[in-house]
Amino acid sequence: MLGKYNHVDEYMQHLPSWMQPVFNQVRMLLLTFPEVTEKIRYNTPFYDCNGKMMIYFTVFQKTKLVLGFCNGYLLTDDVGILLHNQKQKYIRHWEFMHGAFIQDELLVQYIQQAINVSIHLQQTKHERKTR
Repeated sequence: MLGKYNHVDEYMQHLPSWMQPVFNQVRMLLLTFPEVTEKIRYNTPFYDCNGKMMIYFTVFQKTKLVLGFCNGYLLTDDVGILLHNQKQKYIRHWEFMHGAFIQDELLVQYIQQAINVSIHLQQTKHERKTR
């Protein structure tokens, strides 16, 4: 996955073939939320909430498609699906491997929770500035 990507579609086309439908399924779920916009940032697809980074995609060792939640440490993870890398203080991620079955309802719950956290953080920051 070398090169510079200008559009998310370009990024997706360079994924291994098994990752492309997984990426597209998750991407379509993300884009059903009106608060969510996508853009390439750091050569990676990011999904913002009201202009603030919220979720991103990356590939790990060509074997895993990783969905990173930028403020994942604030998400409730009763299912235990989010993983934590010791080097990443705030980020939690969901890994998709070859043959992964995506539970749309569960993923939508995590996305909605990430949106709620993002909006709350933005409101809190705005309130501190206006004091």
